[in-house]
Amino acid sequence: MKKILIHAHIFYADMWEQVASCISNVHENSDIYVTLVEKNEELQDRVLARFPDAHIVVVENVGFDVAPFAKILDTVELADYSYIVKLHTKRNVKADERILGVELGGSLWREKLLSFISSRESFVEALTLMEKKPDIGMVADDDVIFGSFLTDHKTYYDISEFLKKSGWRACRYSYAAGTMFVARASCFRAFKGILQSMDFGTSENRSPQLAHVLERLFGYTVYASGMHIASTTPLSRRLMKGSTYQKAFRSILHYVFRKEATADGKLIVRLMGLPIYRRICG
Repeated sequence: MKKILIHAHIFYADMWEQVASCISNVHENSDIYVTLVEKNEELQDRVLARFPDAHIVVVENVGFDVAPFAKILDTVELADYSYIVKLHTKRNVKADERILGVELGGSLWREKLLSFISSRESFVEALTLMEKKPDIGMVADDDVIFGSFLTDHKTYYDISEFLKKSGWRACRYSYAAGTMFVARASCFRAFKGILQSMDFGTSENRSPQLAHVLERLFGYTVYASGMHIASTTPLSRRLMKGSTYQKAFRSILHYVFRKEATADGKLIVRLMGLPIYRRICG
């Protein structure tokens, strides 16, 4: 196994310790890149106290956690790494919050996002899964893995435009909502030199739209590489969770009635798989 590239974007300085604890669960050979949106000597000292060899990079406050990730991808030589770990700070959400229909309120959303690396055992399990199964390109918690059909029309259109301009073929995919995961570095080589040129807005006008598009494209690139996203949660435990049945219901509903955007910018609405409506996007 080659090195692991670890990227942690720390927007909320007071949440550094939780992220640091997760990074400490990676005992394998790794390079750590920590991005901050402003110089913070106290935080930088804390980072280096835990990880003396960490690279600290101050980035512009745009693109949420995705633009800083893009910068790191363009900074390193991805061929030097087998895997990428992507982390960032995440505040609690409302207690009754539902993320794409799944109940993930309070701190539960963050806990699910970090579950693959919340303990040494969890991270070893995720790595072992990918080492044993070369068709797995990314691992995240089962509750944050969603199908591309759960995408609004605007995001569908923006994704199709990106695929068309990049010359990438359209395919079905799932993605890790919240963009925290461990993935094969090879899946992200196609993004080198592309993301940095994108318009993430300004620090005064931070639109989440492009970040949402790329959140899904990170999943797309796994499937376009001939792999898929997996969870370390055993099937028996997944069947006991309400979120599993919620996802199953949405999958059935998607089969009966779904919309999709093609790479050439067309919106297609299907009923039981048959196209009933077509329109040129834009």
